[in-house]
Amino acid sequence: MQSKYYNILFSIEKLYKLFLEHIRTKLISIDICDINNVQWLILYNIGDKSLNVGEITKKGYYMGSNVSYNLRKLIENGYIIQQPCNYDRRQSEVSITGKGKEIRKKLDELLSIDIPYLFSTNSIEEKNLEDLQSKLLTIENFLKKNVGA
Repeated sequence: MQSKYYNILFSIEKLYKLFLEHIRTKLISIDICDINNVQWLILYNIGDKSLNVGEITKKGYYMGSNVSYNLRKLIENGYIIQQPCNYDRRQSEVSITGKGKEIRKKLDELLSIDIPYLFSTNSIEEKNLEDLQSKLLTIENFLKKNVGA
C-alpha cells in the first residue's frame, strides 16, 4: 500500500511537470516568447479576480518557481497590473490586463483542442475524471490537514 501511495504522489509531480512542458510547447507554437509556462499558469489561476500576492503564492503551489519573479515579469510585460489593496495598504493586489486575458484565452483554446483527442483515444470518460478528481482532493485534504496548510 505504501509504494502505491508514493507512486501516486510521484505521478502527480510528473504530470505537473509534463503539463508545464505541454504549455511551453503551445506557447512556442503561437510565437509567444515574453511569457513562460508558469507565468501563464499564474494568469490562468488569477482569472477574473484580484488577488494579493500571498494568495497567489499559497493557492498556486508553483513548484520550483519564484512567484515574485514571475509576477514582476508579468507586470513588466503588461499581462497584469499591481495596485495597493483597498483594505490594507501594506499589501498589494494583482489583476489581469486585457493583454493578459487575451493570451490566457488563446492558450486555453489551444489546450481545449486536446480534450476530445484524450477522451476518444484513451477511453477516458467524464465520470472517470470526476472520480479521479474526488480521490485526489481526498489526498490533498489529508495532506493539508497534516501539514497545517
